[in-house]
Amino acid sequence: MCQNLTNEAVNVLCQHQTGLTTLDLSGCSELTDQAVLTISSHLLHLQYLHLGKLPRITEAGFQKVSHLRQLQSLDVSECSLVSCGELVKAFSAVEGCPRLVSLNVAFCSLLQIISFPELRFLSLSLVPNLTDTSLLAVAHKCRSLEHLSLSHCVNLTDEGFVEAARSLRRLQHLVVSGCNQLTPRILKAVGQECQQLKSLDVSMCSKINMVDVDLFQSQLPPQSQTSIQSRFVGGADLSITL
Repeated sequence: MCQNLTNEAVNVLCQHQTGLTTLDLSGCSELTDQAVLTISSHLLHLQYLHLGKLPRITEAGFQKVSHLRQLQSLDVSECSLVSCGELVKAFSAVEGCPRLVSLNVAFCSLLQIISFPELRFLSLSLVPNLTDTSLLAVAHKCRSLEHLSLSHCVNLTDEGFVEAARSLRRLQHLVVSGCNQLTPRILKAVGQECQQLKSLDVSMCSKINMVDVDLFQSQLPPQSQTSIQSRFVGGADLSITL
């Protein structure tokens, strides 16, 4: 983490290291949209870009991100001024555009539906305005998801999740910790629809208790290796491997 890194320094880096495939600028809080625009114009071989915790970054910084045609993984978590509108536009409007497989927009102000058919990892944790409707749209448009994190998305309910699960048949890892409106109905939905699930985190879900977790365990096939994280569920603090 280089908190004092400037846009000018990023410009120099981009001029002299054009072959970079991985760049992590997480926590470099002085950087603005200009740094992202410079990266998009010069580092055309980038595959992994981490821009988490950059409070000055806005949508405008991603206007040229479609130039990064080899980009596979993007992290803009905790960039509260990013709503993904430019990202979705850039990655869907150009032939030969990047085909993201990993996207972290945790704690962003999501105003645009994520639509990446090849996406396998998606974090929407702490996105304050994520609703059942938007989750359902994401599920329909990102059917290749294997890892989905929805931690502390407090507006989600059983109705939205149960319907979304029908489109998430490839899901292997699911995090819904701190989603306090969810009830044991989601356990049933996961068990029925997500047959490839390897891990499930229902920690701090106040309406799911250990009896519910035990029942879910008993209904899994004997060969199942599904791991459930259930800290602070029903007052308990433990992890169960099924």
